Amino acid sequence: MLLSLAVAIVKVIGMIYKIPITGMLTGQGMGYYNTAYNIYNVIFSLSTAGLPIAVAKLVAENVAKGRYQDAKKIFRLSATIFSLTGVIGFFVTFFGAKAFAGFMNNPSAHLAVAAISPAILFGCLMSAYRGYYQGLNDMKPTAFSEIIEALIKLLCGLGFAYFTFRIADSQYLSSGTVFGVAASNAAAATKLAMPYAAAASILGVSLSTAGGFLFLFLRHKLKGDGITKSDLAQSPAPQTSGVLVRRLLALAIPICLGAMMTNLTTLIDNMSIMNRLVFVLGKDAETLVALCRADVLSANGILLPSDLSALDIATKQEIANYLYGSFGYSSSLFALVPAITSCLGVGVLPTVTACWTLKDYEGVRKNTDTMLRICSLIAMPCGIGLSMLSTPVLQLLYGAKPEVSVAAPVLAVTAIGAIFASISGPIYSVMQGLGRPDIPVYIMAGGGIIKICVNFILVGIPSLNIRGAAWGTFSCYLFILIASLIALHKLTHLTPDFLGIFIKPGISALLCGITALLAFELLSSFSTSRLVVLVAVGLGAIVYLLSLGLLRALKKTDILAMPMGEKIAKILAKLHCLG
Repeated sequence: MLLSLAVAIVKVIGMIYKIPITGMLTGQGMGYYNTAYNIYNVIFSLSTAGLPIAVAKLVAENVAKGRYQDAKKIFRLSATIFSLTGVIGFFVTFFGAKAFAGFMNNPSAHLAVAAISPAILFGCLMSAYRGYYQGLNDMKPTAFSEIIEALIKLLCGLGFAYFTFRIADSQYLSSGTVFGVAASNAAAATKLAMPYAAAASILGVSLSTAGGFLFLFLRHKLKGDGITKSDLAQSPAPQTSGVLVRRLLALAIPICLGAMMTNLTTLIDNMSIMNRLVFVLGKDAETLVALCRADVLSANGILLPSDLSALDIATKQEIANYLYGSFGYSSSLFALVPAITSCLGVGVLPTVTACWTLKDYEGVRKNTDTMLRICSLIAMPCGIGLSMLSTPVLQLLYGAKPEVSVAAPVLAVTAIGAIFASISGPIYSVMQGLGRPDIPVYIMAGGGIIKICVNFILVGIPSLNIRGAAWGTFSCYLFILIASLIALHKLTHLTPDFLGIFIKPGISALLCGITALLAFELLSSFSTSRLVVLVAVGLGAIVYLLSLGLLRALKKTDILAMPMGEKIAKILAKLHCLG
């Protein structure tokens, strides 16, 4: 719950960052930004090699056995490995920036790719500390470092992008050039500045990871890890470095393959989206230009010929990049709920590991059941609400920007997929805690293949274009959730409480979404304020909580897992709201 609270704070800060940065960068700049992020995710997953989770599991396992010296040695070894892989990842990304951007069919994104390379180094260094503290069941260092990261990203990312545009404007007004290239008009000047502004914002991300690492480093030096000298004195002698490294790698490599599979699938998927959009522009340019609006493309410095069938490849890539950037407006909202529920997976991993190590199978069952129910209770109202209110929510955040009209139909579909992703992600943590990190690899590979195939087919249909990618995401995570539940049952013989985990929260969430939608439609007839959506969401939330109470969807164990759980459980028990 502490990590979830931290993520909620981080997401609020992130939204404060995202709204103005998308306004500055528009769909064009966000295309460069998102391309850099996707390349970063693949290389970062390779660099960390699943070690944070492996470190957390092994530390939790050894602490449960009283082997504190092993726990400390695991941290030292992982810090060394992370340092090495982080340096390699940094150099590969920085010097390969042009090649990676070209591979993504978005060559102008190479500056942003180079700017994000330091984040790989500092992200790797942070991962060693976070995995260690999570294994000790201490989530505070991770939580605080994430908040520090978000604040630095907010200040530096926005500040750097703002001053880049100021410099570009000054150069254009004084010499008619932008960073040494002649600009024919103001729109062309903005277009020339966009890759630099996207890179400047990404540089703020790199600095934020440096700040997060510095916090963890200083905290560890000043406060330690809570393992006392007495604990170390009573602990058996640690295992050899070779044994511990082999165990780390045995756990880390399957997790790495899973993370790499997900990110590589996303990379290939995004590359295929760009390629298929370029294909559609050659087949039916009128449909896509009408979706983007010719005046908007012109304002972004994309010049269209009178005969759209004569579009050159560079112009097609620019239009595809704009659509891809607009698609990204929905991505941050899609990732919001899985980011929160993933914290429950991080939190349950050391607990499940300890129970499994001590052969407390009932403890494994209870913790897993509670985790799944809480994930569902969080994810369902958020996903259904975002789906039903996709347009007003995006307009609340970004205003009446033309990119919203592209992103809203995408979010209406992917928001439901976010429910599947929010529940399946923490199941991976349980499997990893049980010593089977290989199973998620196969599941994610299957989901990735489905996603690529669905996207390839649907994005290539002119009437669907970028919206087809939403159905690829939906299909991918639906498969992943079903396969994860089946695998979990085979591994633990745990049969999920479908009534309590899916049906009751689902009914309550549907009532919540319908209430919010009807309230928005009604209130919109009296007021044109964008804040009307907040009132509608509030009314939907009230209906959701009342529905949970009437259906007795909450259990006492769920409440006891929360801070101040005893007091809350007593109140709900008196109201007869617990199942």
